[in-house]
This record gives sequence, structure tokens and C-alpha cells, in this order.
Amino acid sequence: MKEKILSYENENNGLDGDINAIIEDVSNLESQISNAQNDLVNLQTDIAEVSALAEKYKSEAIHYQKGTQAEAMRNNDLVKVLNQAENTHRLRMNQVDEGNR
Repeated sequence: MKEKILSYENENNGLDGDINAIIEDVSNLESQISNAQNDLVNLQTDIAEVSALAEKYKSEAIHYQKGTQAEAMRNNDLVKVLNQAENTHRLRMNQVDEGNR
């Protein structure tokens, strides 16, 4: 009987060791989960900041594009006016030349 009790005690001690190892593993896993959750929160914050910057830069790019388009249209209008003035000048020069002949 005494041997059986010692056998059970040894088995219980072994089980206690297993339980303690499992508890330590669970504790380590909980720590890793907590760290991963913190990393996730940090990544979500970074994503939000990057998205805000992307929207800012997109808005600025659209603003500059519209400004560039407006400037190109003004330049095109100036080129048209200049061409018209040159054509008028040539026509009048031709008229003066013909009048002098």
C-alpha cells in the first residue's frame, strides 16, 4: 500500500511539473498575444497616418494639376493672340508694300 501511495505521489509530482510547464507556456503565449496586439494597434495608427498623408498629397497634386492646366490654357490663349497679331502685322505689311509699288 505504501508503495502505491508513493507511486501516486510521484505521478502527482510529475503531473504538477507538466501543469507548471503548461502554465508557463500559456503565460508566454499570453505575453506574445499582448505584444502582437500592441504591434497591431501601432500598425493601425501608422496606416491611418499614412492614409492621411496620402490624401493630403493627392489633394495637393490635384490642386497643382488644375493650376498647371489653367496656366497651359492661358498660354494657349496668349499664343493664339500672338499668332493673330503676327498675321495682322504681316497682312498690313503686305498692304503697305503693295501700296508703295
